[in-house]
Parts: sequence; structure tokens; C-alpha cells
Amino acid sequence: MGEGTPAGEGMAGGHVLSKKMIGLVYGNRKLMAGILLLILGLSSALAGLMLDQEARRGYREEQNLAVPFDTSEPGGYSYVRLQYLTDSFAEHVKSEENYYYGFDFMFRPYIISMKGHMPENLMALMDYTYGDGLSEPPPAVDVCGYGRPIVPEMLGYAREYYSQLWEETQLPITMEDLTQIVGNYYLDTVPRTYLEQYPWSVLFYLIPAFILVLGGNRLFRYFRGLKAQRAGLFGRPEELRAADLELQHTDEAVKGSRVYLTEHFIVTSFYRFDVIPYTFVDRMEASGGFVIAVTRDGYAHIVSGGRHGGQILGMLQKKLGQAMPDTYGQAGQ
Repeated sequence: MGEGTPAGEGMAGGHVLSKKMIGLVYGNRKLMAGILLLILGLSSALAGLMLDQEARRGYREEQNLAVPFDTSEPGGYSYVRLQYLTDSFAEHVKSEENYYYGFDFMFRPYIISMKGHMPENLMALMDYTYGDGLSEPPPAVDVCGYGRPIVPEMLGYAREYYSQLWEETQLPITMEDLTQIVGNYYLDTVPRTYLEQYPWSVLFYLIPAFILVLGGNRLFRYFRGLKAQRAGLFGRPEELRAADLELQHTDEAVKGSRVYLTEHFIVTSFYRFDVIPYTFVDRMEASGGFVIAVTRDGYAHIVSGGRHGGQILGMLQKKLGQAMPDTYGQAGQ
């Protein structure tokens, strides 16, 4: 008999299972897949945590280093220094954001979105914009945010309001003309958290969590199957000992199948480790892509399947015919 280890004593009484048998008992694909998925999940969780921290650091730095707003191609967190501000020309019903025209000291127009109560310094700009022009101009105000694309519906409202500001008879303007003036982006100044600004960052944690759940599920199924196979093999130490001895001199029926056809036993761990005496097999069936041995107690044992299934079934038919020529041999022909 090959070398043994005490790990196999539980199912075989005092007999110490060989390394070959232990590999079949415990070396299930679900175990390896579960372990690998847990390692991958933990590694990706660590990587996700590091990436998230780096992204948050970059977000904080971005908030402190706003760049001038470019209406043709925004460059991250941006600002516009406003000297004039109009009334709202449109409101988004769902988000409750209001849209305004803001002008810098050169009277370049920008479309600005804001939400909620307007700060006093911006109210001062609005009052000055609609004032008599005789009062001292209030200090310019920097408004910060992110560039968002101007959609056609917004552009329609913006064009109508812009025409009213300047009297269309004096300043005829089309949608194309307005795009040339205000660009393709407006400045969204509504304060947003890191997650609101970068909702995709949750993937740093969702992907590792998904992998860990998959790994945990594989391990749960493995240990549940291990418990079931222990129950099925309990009280059969003599059979396990005999099968183990024969296993040492038997090669895999088909390479990679994890099925061994010894002199007196089917030893398989294709689905779950099992030892089935040929004399206990009532019939063989092929169902749902699996090769199934139905034993005389009425239980169905999955022996093999997949690409090896047909070949294993043929070998079993032959083996059963040799082991039980009087009862099975004729049926298997």
C-alpha cells in the first residue's frame, strides 16, 4: 500500500488512507475553485481599497485646485469668475436645478446650474445685473463645479432667453450661433460628494465582494458535499480499505476524469467522492449529461459526465459485464 496519513482514518476506521485516496476524497474542484476565488477576492479587495483611497485623494486635490472653465472641453473641477448673473431661464423638474446665465468681467456668457438657496454674494451680482448701473459693482464671485454637456432642450430655452436679453431684433441668433457663443458645456455648481461625482467607484468594492461571494459559495457547497459523502461512506471501513488497496495499482479510467475502475470497485470523485462495488450496481444510466450508477438500494450515484461521460460509460458496461457475467453481462451487451 502507498504512504498514508492520519487524515483518512475517519472514514476508514483504523485504516490510514493512502495519499492517492485522500487526493480523491478531499481534492474536489469546488475546494480549489473556492480557495482561488477567495484569494482573488481578497487581493482585488485590497487593490480596490488602495485605488479608492488614491481616487479620493485625487478628488480632494482636484477640489482645491480648480482650473478655468473651458466650455468646449472641460478639464475636471473648474471655476468661472462671475461679475454678472441673470435670473433663472429654466428648471430641471427632477433634479430641481435652475439654470442661469453668468458673465465674466469681459461679458463672456456661461450657462451655470445651481440648486437651492442662492448665496448672498451671488444675489448681489444678480441685483447689480438688473440695477440702474450707477451703483458700485460688487466683488466678482468664483463659482466652481464640473462641466456637463448642453443638451438640445436646454439650448432651446437658453437661446430664447438670450434673445430676450439682447432683443432679437438687434441681435438675431440661431441655435448654432448660441453654441458658438456659450460652447458645448455648462458649469454644474451643485455640490456633490465623491460618490455622487464618481458613482462607478463603488465597483472598487462590488467586484471583490462578488468574487468573495462566489468563492464562499463554492466552499459552502464543497463542505456540504463533504458532509454528505462522509454520511454515505460511514460504516464501510472494509470496503474503503479494499478499494484503497486496489486503487494503488489502478490508473485513471480516462485521464482527467477522476474515475478509477479497480478490480471490484468504482472509485470516483467527479462530482463527489464515492466508492461503489460492482456487485451493488443494479443498472447504469446516462441522463442530463451524467453517467449514473443506480444501486440496488435505489440510490443514484453520479460517476462521471462531460466530455468523458460516453467513454466512461462504455468502460463501465464492459467492466460490469466481466464482474457479473450472469446478471449484468447479458444486459450490457
